[in-house]
Amino acid sequence: MPYNTGRSVIRVRGLPPACHKRDNNCIATEWVARMRESMSRLTLRFSANRAVREYTEKYYLPAAAAYRERASDHGANGRSLLQWKHALAEHWASVRFGELRVASSAQTRSLQVAVYLGELRTDWVRIQLYAAPHNREPPFVSEMTQTGDPEPSAGWRIYRVQASASRRASDYTPRLVPALSGARIPLEDPHILWFR
Repeated sequence: MPYNTGRSVIRVRGLPPACHKRDNNCIATEWVARMRESMSRLTLRFSANRAVREYTEKYYLPAAAAYRERASDHGANGRSLLQWKHALAEHWASVRFGELRVASSAQTRSLQVAVYLGELRTDWVRIQLYAAPHNREPPFVSEMTQTGDPEPSAGWRIYRVQASASRRASDYTPRLVPALSGARIPLEDPHILWFR
């Protein structure tokens, strides 16, 4: 941007040409007009009013509702959450994956994995199939469901899901994550176990 030092006008490299066009009062009128137009268009999006309204609707009100839910019935839901967190902390080290089986057809891949949950309840965790982003698509995440197949032995469960055969079988990886209605994952429990 050129500015007057009293003797000469100095130009600063890297600024748009509109910054260098000055009127008789040394004001970049074209650039000022563009700034004013941007401000008129963007004020609603970047104003404090919008920020406060968005934070209130997206965060503060849901947080207040979640607190009321946990505090209801003399804190029964809060106690359930603590019981769940203590159980995860105590038994997570024993959780593990068993054999992974993949059956492929022209359109789909059927994946089945054995999971040892030990003392953890099945409704305290989720088994998911994950694939990293591919060809500008978001990550693939699909819930695996427990089958009615006979369990290999005590504490083991069998989970199955179908996925597209457009990805290589090696792209898909089962993972185990905590799950509880009303819990914020991974904020309230960051445990995660990947199939290896």
